Order: sequence, then C-alpha cells, then structure tokens
Amino acid sequence: ARIREQENRRQKKLIGTMAAGLLSDGSSLFLDSSSTAGAMIPSLSGYQDLTVITNGLRNALSMAEYPELRIVLTGGTVRPSSGSLYG
Repeated sequence: ARIREQENRRQKKLIGTMAAGLLSDGSSLFLDSSSTAGAMIPSLSGYQDLTVITNGLRNALSMAEYPELRIVLTGGTVRPSSGSLYG
C-alpha cells in the first residue's frame, strides 16, 4: 500500500482536487482505502458539515487532522495488505 502512495502522485492529486470540486457544504461521501482517494483528503478541508464514510484505516487517520470533517468508519475485519475493513 505504501508503494502505491508514491506512484502517480501528481495525477492522484489532480483527481482528488477535481473530485472535491464536485462537493458542497453538507455533503456526504464514501472514500475507499485507495491511495487515490487518500490524495483527495487535503482538498476536503475547506468544506463545512462534510461527512466522510470510509473503510480505509490510513485514510481515516489522515482525515483526523481536519477537525471540520465528520469521519465514519465502516465496521468489519482488518485486511492488513490494504489497511481496509471488510465484511
């Protein structure tokens, strides 16, 4: 998973910025455990009352740095290879 975070960083940042531009205050969204979804996280900081549901442990921890976000983790079993929850 850590290797994927380093690959195509510029493209992932662009995707994240563009995707965040589709949101508005009060939105809810689901981010999976991918590094591409993780690249979107810094672009979420300007929104108010944003709820993010995720199965990604690393992404949830990254979002915890943004107190304006409401973060909801799915339940399940930890998949160590991806840092995600399933089931």
